[in-house]
Amino acid sequence: MKLFINNKRVRLVEKGKSLKEKKYDILIDSTSQIDLNKTRGHVLIANATTEKIESFLKILELKKLENVKSFNFLVESKAEAEKVFKKQFKIIKAAGGIVLKGDKLLLIHRLGNWDFPKGKLEQGEITSEAGVREVEEECGVKAEIIEKLCATWHTYTDKDKKVLKKTTWYLMNCLDDTNLKPQAEEGIDKIEWLTAKEAKKVLNKSYASVEYLMKRFNKLSKVISDR
Repeated sequence: MKLFINNKRVRLVEKGKSLKEKKYDILIDSTSQIDLNKTRGHVLIANATTEKIESFLKILELKKLENVKSFNFLVESKAEAEKVFKKQFKIIKAAGGIVLKGDKLLLIHRLGNWDFPKGKLEQGEITSEAGVREVEEECGVKAEIIEKLCATWHTYTDKDKKVLKKTTWYLMNCLDDTNLKPQAEEGIDKIEWLTAKEAKKVLNKSYASVEYLMKRFNKLSKVISDR
């Protein structure tokens, strides 16, 4: 579960698994007094009960904590912790894609941030169909799926309701972009075809989930080129 809350990566780490403590900048115990304003980098929180996780996440939803890159909760059972966590939210499914045209990627600029086209599933729709449809609706680009990239999760509040959105991402190939046009009613004001290097530069100031997606794309691109 690739989870992002208030633009921070949140991981559930199961006890008994191989734990590389060098990956973390700060190790703290959830049973002790913690000043989250003093945390930084990648934070590992031990003895993370369900109640403690809920408490931390409520704070995380409200605080920016600019110096923190990720929160990692050490839990007894990752599957059980995920199950309990999801029960707190209304779950919405969405899909989108990274579309290729030669050596360039399709990016949209929406609400002050660069992103990749995506949107909610319609009733009865499967994720792959939704991903292709959203690319065409938001950008005027016809595309076909090459393969699945990953899925990301992020939380937000809609009319006082807590929402957990799961977005399934696909790697796609551009078939036709002659009708290239930003979907203004969805808040998109620009569309650009950028090289991976250019995309990485503009996405450095975007959402953490999109930066993660770009890393997945780079790994998959290397695998594909080696086939």
